[in-house]
Amino acid sequence: MSHRSWLEGGLALRPLILGLVCALALGGGAAAAPPTPGAALLKKLSGPTCVVDTQIPASVRAEVEKAAREFVTRMAADDAAGAWSRTSPLFRQSVTFEQLGGMLARMKSHEPYGPFSLEHIYEIRDQRSGDPAQVCPDTDTDKVGTALAKALSAPLQYHVLLHADTPNYRMRVALWMLPGEHGHEVIGLHFQAVTVAGRDVKAFLELARAQAAKGHAFNATFLYLSARGASALGDQFQTAEAKTVLDEVAAALAAPMPDLAGPPPWTWTLDGRPYQVFGANALSWRHRYTLVFQYRPADWDGKDAAAAEKINRATIEAFRKAHPDWDEAFDAIVVQALEPNGRNWWGTGFDREKGLIEPAGADIGQPPFIGKGP
Repeated sequence: MSHRSWLEGGLALRPLILGLVCALALGGGAAAAPPTPGAALLKKLSGPTCVVDTQIPASVRAEVEKAAREFVTRMAADDAAGAWSRTSPLFRQSVTFEQLGGMLARMKSHEPYGPFSLEHIYEIRDQRSGDPAQVCPDTDTDKVGTALAKALSAPLQYHVLLHADTPNYRMRVALWMLPGEHGHEVIGLHFQAVTVAGRDVKAFLELARAQAAKGHAFNATFLYLSARGASALGDQFQTAEAKTVLDEVAAALAAPMPDLAGPPPWTWTLDGRPYQVFGANALSWRHRYTLVFQYRPADWDGKDAAAAEKINRATIEAFRKAHPDWDEAFDAIVVQALEPNGRNWWGTGFDREKGLIEPAGADIGQPPFIGKGP
């Protein structure tokens, strides 16, 4: 079973950002019996077959889609009991009811969800060998297998991809399903954001390459991390395109920039002054691509909110001086000042177009901006 942080690619950031839960930032999921996919993504396997979309009989396709929609609708509504009733005994061997409830609660934090749209249904037939993976065509018009799917020994099994839009993200859900006692039941799931503040994998990659070419390593690092998070579909399903993206990101980030080398806390030097940084991430906030970092200022007692706001504003200015090109990658910055010996923080935001962000609106939490740190 895998549990991924919601901003996959985030760097040791576990707090709330002004009321927005980022505990599952670009992906989270669970699966029963997790075999490891083979490395030869494009190698055609013998024996079992995989078909997709219109290659599946219409009546079967409709049944699988209905079951998948019922499950994701309950996921988005934080209906753990309803979702649990549509999981298989195999799923329940690896995931507890409480764990599923926790995942659904984090998913619900990004509501409201628009209607779920079906992307693809993949059917794997006659999987009886011990091979844990099957190559599938990406679409029903694709002649070469390009998607690698987990497979159990079973006559029929399905992988279903759906997505829905939320105020800040497009969320994709990947379900792995088997025919069961109560219809088609879920044996594995993975969910993630495939767009962040309206940017998709292609946009992140193009901008990351451009920033890297300019020598803007800080910007490029977070853009590459966002591309990685938006492309991965967990360990139960992967397309050839996603593998290409993941390989490029791994190569680009093979040597981490000094500010992010090793485990946190890191020491960042901003405008000649050292800052102890406990986590950094990039996420969508108010539909703006936002850099968030959390630090512990030596000159805040953790009680005086006005002092924290003053310190944060100075920190934002110091960051902007140290990284004058920050707005070529990000729309906004949020800094979170941690209290000396605890987990409370005070957050302050700066938008590249609007300047300092005043506390207002439920999407950033009610003033004051106090949250919990690591």
